[in-house]
Amino acid sequence: MIADLIERVIVSNENMQIRIRGYRFVDATLPQQATSDVALSMDVPFSQRERTGVTKLLIEQHAANNPDPVITKAVARAHRWFEELTTGSANSMAEIAARENITDNYISNLIHLAWLPPRQVELLLAGDPEASGSARQSMLSRIAAYLWNSTRS
Repeated sequence: MIADLIERVIVSNENMQIRIRGYRFVDATLPQQATSDVALSMDVPFSQRERTGVTKLLIEQHAANNPDPVITKAVARAHRWFEELTTGSANSMAEIAARENITDNYISNLIHLAWLPPRQVELLLAGDPEASGSARQSMLSRIAAYLWNSTRS
């Protein structure tokens, strides 16, 4: 059914053009020859990103204004915890951990997000997929390092 609907897909380095047979959406009572030239075209900008041998197409318009809620919460918590430690309202990560019912290792694995450059935080809040991916990778690598070190002890 989709093959009958799509006329052509053209992929370039910066966008993808999808041509749809428009006559499928036109009044069925019209003669076929009157509608055969009708086509709908849609340009979709994207950026390519290659990681671990897999190429991903990041469709920018789709990702706009959709910040990653996990990353957003982690950054907000890291800023709050760092401010508590620097102002003296909390004496240690262990104190914060006990209050929030989490481990102090979890806090130490996330607190580095408080030092992200302001521009990266802006991109995270704007839903930029590359900024979110970078922050998520940073979080996961620290957690993986912690797990690796704890199993070796």
